[in-house]
Amino acid sequence: NGHSAVVQSLIGAQADVDILGLNEMSPLYLAAQAGRDQVVKLLVDAGAAVNLQQKDGATPMYIASQQGHHRVVELLIRAQADVNLSRIDGATPVCIAAHFGRDKVMELLIEAGANVADAVYDGKTPIQIAAEEGHSRVYAVLKSAMLKMDLSKEEDDTMNNCQDPGAPEDNENWDYDEHELSQQLHQALTRSGFTDSRAAMQSSLADALQSILRLRLNHNEIHVVGSYSEGWGNNLTTLDGRTDFESDIDVMRLLHGRLYHLRSACQCVGKDVETVDYDNGHIACKGFGNLTWA
Repeated sequence: NGHSAVVQSLIGAQADVDILGLNEMSPLYLAAQAGRDQVVKLLVDAGAAVNLQQKDGATPMYIASQQGHHRVVELLIRAQADVNLSRIDGATPVCIAAHFGRDKVMELLIEAGANVADAVYDGKTPIQIAAEEGHSRVYAVLKSAMLKMDLSKEEDDTMNNCQDPGAPEDNENWDYDEHELSQQLHQALTRSGFTDSRAAMQSSLADALQSILRLRLNHNEIHVVGSYSEGWGNNLTTLDGRTDFESDIDVMRLLHGRLYHLRSACQCVGKDVETVDYDNGHIACKGFGNLTWA
């Protein structure tokens, strides 16, 4: 509702800026939808996840583009929000801006590097959508952008034909920028919905579960381990804490003085040799479930 003073007070009290509320929408998504640019700036400055997607895959950038809130779009771009993240149905911010005739938003998205050539929604490109809807100003913006892209491509083709013949043909020996790779990883995690607050909460839950197990079983060598305890989710295929089909919570119990021989690798023989099957980081022990190998 645009109550920026209230939002500022809550941020000052360390409220979770990414907590999901009405219809599982984040505060930033709701502010972007309503065009509350002052609130958007407060949330972004407080570290809100700018690429957090809703159930249908829509991001704050998508909903602001749909509503034509160009000031919000500009703030999100400055916060390095992804301008190409699509909904589940494939619609990107440029597609929805073309559909509703948001020419100012379209200019901002294109300037920020939005993909206007390959984006397709319901079988149509953004420029086709704009033409069908009769949005002449958006059509003109897209036409100009695509013309510049064609000219740029011609220049690139010319440069490629004049490359140094001694240049390497593969990237096996390229030096990778560690900072750039970290940025890419951070962006991938953010797009998936992964947030620091969710990770911290999940790790705390794992610690609590571990304490409960130790008290109930009276054994201090029980550990909750794996991706769940580290806050990555129940399974590495979902990084935002949601439960995957094959999700589990790994519990490890350290048994001192017992030696395990892997059936597939160990050549030891004798009546005291206990061989076990090993698969994907786990060993199967008689009388126990799968234990994480450590």
